[in-house]
Amino acid sequence: MYDIKIRLSLCFDNENTAQAYYKGIYVDNKPFKGTSISTKIYKETLEVESESESIGTLKNTVDDIIACVEAIRKTLRL
Repeated sequence: MYDIKIRLSLCFDNENTAQAYYKGIYVDNKPFKGTSISTKIYKETLEVESESESIGTLKNTVDDIIACVEAIRKTLRL
């Protein structure tokens, strides 16, 4: 059972962009001890949910997600 849960909603201009971010984030979508993560697309919105027993672990997971999003953003601009 997880004690802490977070949901990140990322809104994009269109579904294709949301799909590109989904594919980039999904690769890193591996659960590990005491933590789960799921990624879903709803039209042009990408939702990432994570649950953890530890606030520190959850913070690290969110930091990783944000880093992935930023890397994808920079790549898509090229």
